[in-house]
Amino acid sequence: FPVTIGSATINGTSIGNVHQFSAATYRAARYIITVTNGTDYHTMHIVIQHDGTNADIIQFASIFDNAELATYSSDISGGNVRLRATPANAGTNTFKFNVELISV
Repeated sequence: FPVTIGSATINGTSIGNVHQFSAATYRAARYIITVTNGTDYHTMHIVIQHDGTNADIIQFASIFDNAELATYSSDISGGNVRLRATPANAGTNTFKFNVELISV
């Protein structure tokens, strides 16, 4: 499986994209992701699969030091499956992740 290491930054509490991949090339993805805001950390696993029209997401193995720092969703837009996050806190939210992609 191809493994990608990446990062994204979302400022404030508005929804933003953390990562995206081609729906035509990949059927599913498994993430381990950490979000940091100041001195707070939140790490979890996320799995996404899609049927070409809808993307399904499950979150598990969540651990945090103070409070959950983001909620996650997934959709398909422009032929890409997107992992999206809505941060819980203002300021700079930094997402770092490893992702394994599984082909169609």
